Amino acid sequence: MTRDQFLQMKTVRFFIFLWIVILPIIFIALPTLEMVAGERENDLTPLWAFCVWILGPWVGSIIWKWFASRVKKK
Repeated sequence: MTRDQFLQMKTVRFFIFLWIVILPIIFIALPTLEMVAGERENDLTPLWAFCVWILGPWVGSIIWKWFASRVKKK
């Protein structure tokens, strides 16, 4: 399966949509707005969610690259 075929799968597009749009709204924007409005105590949940959201694809690409190099050697 090529990269283009992989990215055209409906499930992959769904997960990309979740990662780019839905998860940041739920785990970063809404808690931050609640803290600013005073409806919630200040905590580090939005910061941790932002770090996971930013670093997750980077870690995934490193793992994907590592597994791809392992498969080609066999």
